[in-house]
Amino acid sequence: MINPREYVATTQAGQTVEQRIALARRALDAPAGTSANDAYGIAQKLIIQTILEDAEVRVRQALAETLANRTDAPRDVILALANDVDLVAVPVLSASEVLTPEELVAIIDKSDSLQKFAAIASRDEVPSAVSLGLIEKADADTAGILLNNPGADIPEAGLHRIIDLHGSEEAIKAALVNRDVLPATVIERMVSLVSSNLMGRLISRHRLPIATAARVALETRERATVGLATGLDPESLEALAEQLFENARITPSLLMRSLCMGNLDLVIAGLSVRCRVSADYARRRVLSEAAGELNELWRRAELPLIYLPVVSAAVGVLRETQAESAGLSVDRYRGLIVDRMLARCEMLGVKLAKADLEYMIAQSQDTGAELMDLLASATPQRTVNV
Repeated sequence: MINPREYVATTQAGQTVEQRIALARRALDAPAGTSANDAYGIAQKLIIQTILEDAEVRVRQALAETLANRTDAPRDVILALANDVDLVAVPVLSASEVLTPEELVAIIDKSDSLQKFAAIASRDEVPSAVSLGLIEKADADTAGILLNNPGADIPEAGLHRIIDLHGSEEAIKAALVNRDVLPATVIERMVSLVSSNLMGRLISRHRLPIATAARVALETRERATVGLATGLDPESLEALAEQLFENARITPSLLMRSLCMGNLDLVIAGLSVRCRVSADYARRRVLSEAAGELNELWRRAELPLIYLPVVSAAVGVLRETQAESAGLSVDRYRGLIVDRMLARCEMLGVKLAKADLEYMIAQSQDTGAELMDLLASATPQRTVNV
C-alpha cells in the first residue's frame, strides 16, 4: 500500500535505484475506495509522474512492467511509456489493452525500432490496420512474428505485401503456409514459391483453387528428381487427387498429361480416388505387367476406353525408361517418354484432342516436330476428346 510520505522520499537524495524500482512496482497500490482526489490518489499521480521522469531506465521499465497488464492504468502514462526507449516501451506495447489501434499505428509510424515492432506484432490481438502498418515498416522477422500469431488479423492485401517484400525467405513461406486460412489469390502465388515439402503442407492445410490444383498436379514432377517420384508425400498427393476428383478434374486428359510428365504417382492417385480403392491396390494393378489388371481398373474408374491402349503403352514406357533415366535431365527424360507415347498413338491410329496433342508435343524436345507432321498426315481411325 502506498503511503503519501513515500512520494517525498523518492525525491530525497540518497534513494537507491532498487528502492525506486520497488516503489514503481507498487505504483497503483492503494487502499480500497481510494479517489483520484484524496491524499492517496494525489500521491499516486505524483509518484508515477516522478518515475516517468526518472533518468534510470530500469526504474521506468519497472513501472512499464507494473502497468502493462492493468486495464485501469492511466492512458497518458501508458502512452508515455510506449513512446519511451525500447526496454521501457516493449512491456506495454506487447500487452497493454489501454492502447487503441489508432495509437499503435501512430507509434509504428513515428518509430524505427524493430523491438517495438516485434512487441506489437506479438500482441494477443493485432487489428488489420496495425498489421498493415507493421508490414510496411518492419523487417522479415517481424513479419514472421505476425504470420505466426493466430491473433493477428492480416488482410489479403497485407499477405500479398509480405510476399512482395519477403517472399524469398524460407521462414516466411513456412509461416504463410501454416496460417489457418489463406485467400485463394495468396495460395496461387505460394504454389510457385514453395518447396516440395511446403507444397505438401499447403495442399494438406488449404484447398487450392481448382485451376491451381490442376496445374500443381501437372507440375509436381518438376519438383522431383528424374524418375517416377512426384515430389509430394503420399498424403498430400491423395489430398490433391481428392480435391481434383470432387471438381470432376480427374479426366483422361489430366492423366495423359501426367504420364507425359513422368508423373505415374498422380495417375495412380487419380485412379485410386475414382475407383475408391487404396493407393497400394491401384499401384499394384497399374504397375502389373498383366494388361488385364490396368484394364480392369480403368473400366472401374469409368474412363473412356479409347484412351486405354495409349495409357497402357505410356505406363509401359515409364517402366521401360526408368532404367534409362539415370543419365538424363528431367527435360530429356520427359521428351523420351512423350516421343514414345506419340509414336504409339500414331501406330494405333489414335488422334488425341488438339489441346492434348499440343501439350504432348511441347514436352518433347527433339523429335516432336517430326512426330507432329507424321500424326497430322496420318488418317485417324479413332478420335479421343476430353
